[in-house]
Amino acid sequence: MALRLFETEISLTPHNKQQSLYQLILSAIRLGKLEANDKLPSTRLLAEQLHIARSTVKTVYEILQAEGYVETRRGSGTFVANLPELPSYELPTSEPPATSESHATSPSSSLNAPAVSASANTLNDSLRQRLHNEQTHHFLPAQPAMDHFPHNVWHKVSKQALRESYHYGNPDLAGDPLLRHETALFLRQQRGVNCTADNLIITSGSQQALYLMLRILLNAGDTVLLEGVGYQGVDLILNSLGVNNELISENSVASYFTSTEANSNVATAAIVTPSRSFPLGETMPLSTRKALLDWATRHERWIIEDDYDSEFTFSGHSIAALQGLDSQQRVIYTGTFSRTMFPGIRLGYLVVPPSLTAHALRLRSITDGGLSTSLQRSLAYFMNQGHYNRHLRRMRKLYQSRKALLNALVDQHLPELTLQPNKGGMHDCYFLPDALTDKNDENNPLDQSIEARANQAKLGIRALSRYSRSHPKRQGIVIGFGSTDEADMEAGVIKLAGIIRSY
Repeated sequence: MALRLFETEISLTPHNKQQSLYQLILSAIRLGKLEANDKLPSTRLLAEQLHIARSTVKTVYEILQAEGYVETRRGSGTFVANLPELPSYELPTSEPPATSESHATSPSSSLNAPAVSASANTLNDSLRQRLHNEQTHHFLPAQPAMDHFPHNVWHKVSKQALRESYHYGNPDLAGDPLLRHETALFLRQQRGVNCTADNLIITSGSQQALYLMLRILLNAGDTVLLEGVGYQGVDLILNSLGVNNELISENSVASYFTSTEANSNVATAAIVTPSRSFPLGETMPLSTRKALLDWATRHERWIIEDDYDSEFTFSGHSIAALQGLDSQQRVIYTGTFSRTMFPGIRLGYLVVPPSLTAHALRLRSITDGGLSTSLQRSLAYFMNQGHYNRHLRRMRKLYQSRKALLNALVDQHLPELTLQPNKGGMHDCYFLPDALTDKNDENNPLDQSIEARANQAKLGIRALSRYSRSHPKRQGIVIGFGSTDEADMEAGVIKLAGIIRSY
C-alpha cells in the first residue's frame, strides 16, 4: 500500500524537495493514507523513484522519526508508528488566503519591488572589522553573527520603505499588513503553523507577546505550568503579575498530562518550548504533544508555545510547531526576529486563536498603540524580496560550521565536560563533571562562580543553573557560538578551560 501511494501521488516542489517530501508524507500519515505499521520504501528506492538525492530522503525519514510519526525496526526498515488519534490535518498552502482588511496586501508596486543585487549582501571589510572589534564578550548565547548580516541589503529596503507616505499615519495595531502577510506565509511553509494575517499580531518581541497574553488569560493567584528548565524572562513576567507556577517533571511530562491531574486542573495555562527546549535544545515527543493538547482541550486551558530559534536546525528543516497539531484553537504561538535578524530590531509575532484577537488588540492599544511602521515595512520588503530566506540559509551553514568547531575544541581542551545533544540553535550546553557538582553548595552553584570569572575574562557564557527552576539545579555552562568568529574560538576555549580547571 505504502509503495503504491509513493508511486502515484508524490509530486515534489522543485525549489525545496526536502520540505515538499516531508509535508507529503506527513499529510499521508495524518489523513490515514499511510496507516500504522505500513512500511515505507527504502531511502535508496524512494530516491531513485523520485530522482532526488538519497540524503534528502534519509533526512526526511529522520525528522519524521524524531517527531514520532515513523519508527525504524532493525533489519526490517522504516514503518509508520502506532500513533494516537490525531486532529484533522490540512496541508499548508504556499499562498495565503485573502484577509478581510482592505489594506491587507500592499500595492502591486510594493509586492513586486525589484530585488536588491546579491552583490550587496556582504559588508565591506572595514565595517566588518569594526563590528568584530566591538564584540566584547565571546560565547554570549542568543547573539547572531552581525559581521555576516547583509547590511547593505537592509539599508536599501529601509530606504525603499521610508519613501512611502504610508508610514506617516497611525500604525495598525496588529502590525504592518505586508509584514503580517509575509510572516504568516513563512510560518505556514516553514513551521506548519495554521495562521493568516488576520490572526497574527506583530509585537516588539516574544517577551511582549507573552506579557500581552498572560495579562489577558490570567488573574493574580492563578497557576501556570512551566518546564523545569527555561527562560528567566518568563518567571519575571509571572512574578510581576502575581501568578504562581507549577513545575512539570522533566522525566514525566507525558504521564503528568495523562494522569488524574488532581493538581494540574488548577492551572490556567502551560508555557512550553516543544520544538527546542531552552536552553537544552530537547524536542518534545509526539505522544507528549498529544497529551498536552488533550489536557488543554479537556479542561479548557491554554498553551503558550515559545518557538524561539527553530529556524536554525542543521539536520533538515525544523520540527513542526505544536500549534499546527491543534484543531481546538487552544495554542497561542510566539516567536521573534531578534535572533534571526539582529537584536536591535525588536520585532516578534503572536499567533492567537480568533477568540482572543480582539482582546489582544484592545490591550495593545493601551500598552503601546502599535509599533514603528517604517521598521516593519523594511522587514516586510526584506522577506518579500527573498532576502530573509537567503539570509537564514547562509546563517544555518555558518552556525553549523561554528558549532562543529566549538564541539571539537571543547573535546580537545575540556574533555571532562559532557555535551547535551542537539541538532541546531545558536548555543550548546555542557554539563559539569559530577565530581565537581556533587560537593557543591546548592545555594552557591559552581557553574555560577565559573560564569562570573569567565565574564570578567570577556567570555559571555551563562551558567545552566540560572535557567533551572527545580532542585537540585542542573549545573553546566551554556556557550553561544553564533556571534563568535572562528578565529577567536580556540583562544576562548583555552581561557575557559583554565578557569574550570582551577576548580
